[in-house]
Amino acid sequence: MNEVFVLYSLIYTIITFCFVYKTDLFISVGLTVENLFDSYLGREHDNFIMYHIKKTCITKILHLSIPLGFFTGLSIFKAQKYFVLLLGEISWQLILLGSLSIPVYALFELIFQYQQDWSTHHIVKKLKLFQNDRMTSWKAVSHSINEEYKLSDKTILHCGNRMKLVLTRNWIVKVGTYDLDLAHQNDARLIVCSADTHDTGSNGYSTVVQFINVKIIYSNDTRDFLVRLHAFDFKDLKEAVHCPITVSENVTFYQTKVEEFLEIFKDLVKNNPTFEFTGEEIEMCIGCMTSEANVKLVKHCNDISTNEPVNGAPEPKCVSCKCRPLWCIDCMGKWFASRQDQTLTETWLSSKCPCPVCRSTFCMLDVCPVIKPDRN
Repeated sequence: MNEVFVLYSLIYTIITFCFVYKTDLFISVGLTVENLFDSYLGREHDNFIMYHIKKTCITKILHLSIPLGFFTGLSIFKAQKYFVLLLGEISWQLILLGSLSIPVYALFELIFQYQQDWSTHHIVKKLKLFQNDRMTSWKAVSHSINEEYKLSDKTILHCGNRMKLVLTRNWIVKVGTYDLDLAHQNDARLIVCSADTHDTGSNGYSTVVQFINVKIIYSNDTRDFLVRLHAFDFKDLKEAVHCPITVSENVTFYQTKVEEFLEIFKDLVKNNPTFEFTGEEIEMCIGCMTSEANVKLVKHCNDISTNEPVNGAPEPKCVSCKCRPLWCIDCMGKWFASRQDQTLTETWLSSKCPCPVCRSTFCMLDVCPVIKPDRN
């Protein structure tokens, strides 16, 4: 077997796979359709729909050109002789002609769609299904999606490098390699129909990743579509949509050790003494910047530390923290869990932790819910 032919085929297959499936390496070096044709595509933020109409056309042409690129490379490296001997001269010519005609056809289709103002493009055909008394043309539908995409309150969920789900105030858009799937939230409902978990750990450590399959159903004549997401994105999904979401009875969400601990942590902290905040305004949590700071570290425990060495050093005693309320209970719980021995989860509730700011030692009994005094 010709060594040049085998080596070239192997290298071309690997490069093609990485390009089509958009591996992290190719993204980092800029070998993607979005980066290579950015001057033609424009900015996604400026015209979301037209950007993806153009991108799907370019992607289709490039992917259909892969066989042509393979045979062109064979000719350059003088390795086509083995292919000719294997299949015969006529077969070689027919395959070469087919590999050339397919991308040429796709190119002419692109030119025709451009001349027709994209009205025959499959994405535009989907947009036309959402025309109504308020949005009388596909361009009006496109304008509605574009304007909402420009707003800062949109949510974008990724699952791999080839698919993302865009959630705006009124639209649900699944962005794929060759297509867009659309739904208006007023007419849609979501069903979490299945879930699967995978252990991606190595070297004896278990790291479980869960994916959920969400079916988006809506009332007009367009087809339903399925979205595959990381399970930890489900909370963001629920917060970003106002249409009903149903979780099938057979779906059970996997909880990590930290998530299980956080639920117990929050329940226990609710029973701790409260801290009355007398300041003018409670600041946002410096950990997540999305919730108000609602816990304060104040020593209430009867510290029975015997100062026995822990990892070669005496165990510090709990003290009152001098910091003002800076953290929400979720972030404080996550911080507490992150400072524990990850292999001894049964000891977490009785363990101690340093304040994330001043390093004052505290335990779970010292985490106090913050309350505001009644100023009336």
